Amino acid sequence: MQNAGIYDGDVLVVDRSLPASHRRIVIATVDGEFLCKRLDLSDPNKPLLRAESDGYPDIILNGESELEIFGVVTTVVHPV
Repeated sequence: MQNAGIYDGDVLVVDRSLPASHRRIVIATVDGEFLCKRLDLSDPNKPLLRAESDGYPDIILNGESELEIFGVVTTVVHPV
């Protein structure tokens, strides 16, 4: 998630009460795998989780994927 300003070792504050909406960074599981990605709902027929790091693929959500969104990232803390 380097392109979104999130780096290895950062601490994320996640709000589980916020709705996951277009362009928000979310913590989710897809088929049991935890992910931190940007939610892209620009095409309602083809929602996806966008990678914000080079070398990582976007994840296209389809009817076969098991998706659970745990919360929305509200703050990134960079350790000193």
